[in-house]
Amino acid sequence: MEVMIISAKKMHMLFSPARWPMVIMAAVLLGAFLLFASIPVETPPSAAPQSPPHAPSPSPPPPPPCPPLPSVARVAYDKPYDSRELCPLLAANQRDRAGPEKCTPHHPAFEPWLTLGWSGAFNRSMVRDFLGTRTVYTYDCENARYRPNHLERQIPCNEHDALAACATPSYAGPFPVASEEYLEWIDLLRAVQDAAMLNQPLVMMELGARYGTWMVRGAAAYVTLTGRRDYTVVGVEGDKIGYEWMQQHVHENGIEKPVLWHRAMGERDGQTVDMSWEGASHRVETISLPTLLAPHYRVHLVDMDIQGAELAVCQAAGSIAALNQKVRRVHIGTHSVAVHKALAALFITNGWAVDQSYEGRHNSDLWNPSQFTQVPIVGRVHFNDGVLSVRNKRFD
Repeated sequence: MEVMIISAKKMHMLFSPARWPMVIMAAVLLGAFLLFASIPVETPPSAAPQSPPHAPSPSPPPPPPCPPLPSVARVAYDKPYDSRELCPLLAANQRDRAGPEKCTPHHPAFEPWLTLGWSGAFNRSMVRDFLGTRTVYTYDCENARYRPNHLERQIPCNEHDALAACATPSYAGPFPVASEEYLEWIDLLRAVQDAAMLNQPLVMMELGARYGTWMVRGAAAYVTLTGRRDYTVVGVEGDKIGYEWMQQHVHENGIEKPVLWHRAMGERDGQTVDMSWEGASHRVETISLPTLLAPHYRVHLVDMDIQGAELAVCQAAGSIAALNQKVRRVHIGTHSVAVHKALAALFITNGWAVDQSYEGRHNSDLWNPSQFTQVPIVGRVHFNDGVLSVRNKRFD
């Protein structure tokens, strides 16, 4: 108790009114000292630490002009190239000549799509066309059989590579070139317009489909033209790898309810044949035309590329009768002059009109002028396979 009393007395003496001026002065001095201590001291310039100057990042080089002209390309002599016109094809060693060729309008079958063509983002792994269909780059562009020997696949691959080199962000899907497949496009687009004009759901078949090129294009053309998705596409492919590609291709393009057959076309169902195409040899069962056509009331197009079996399949029991009854158009890739002539005679005898008939040369000399055939409206075309396009006059 005594200690506490002493401490209290000392505190009373410290804070007595007589000592207040001294306490206030001490507080002011302490505050000034603390304020001065918080101000940073500038280092003289000569003593300042030298940090290396920040070098700006070098600007990336500008992309090359887009697109550079590929080694083989379509050429417009008199104005900037636009695939909405049909321009001649020239190899690099032919471009120095003035040439009489000019770009011309596409065949009338293309007309509805000239203002409906797809455009969008560029994707290095996918080759696109004017319908926007997505084709895996490796199917054609890294295929040693197709790219060098088929202009209709070579040119889009060349142009795709040129676009990839200049890193273009977007582009318009190109229309096709003047080639053997251009005539196949005409038949396809006419069949789509038939279905639209008749207000019928499109039904088409691709026999020997490989990865399903034409049935996917048919579905895309129909959706683009009509806005409807009530189509039916049927694909038949005997090669195992081709069939797997076809499954992938229809999935990649959002094709709804495709009917896909891992079969070879044959005169009868259930035969076993050897297949060797994109992959190793294997055996596969056959399917016939009557079986494929049986579920359908009307088929707008049968597209057939079955590597020499076309005559036997069409002549088989029940085949021509089923075609007569149900099919509006047939497009056939023929594989010999004799087969071509026999098929044309078969269809003419059965009341079909021949819209296009060009025998194939069955060689790969793509740039020999003597190997080209002049096709009305289309221009000069190199035919490797033959092309036979027939129309069922019962439905005219």
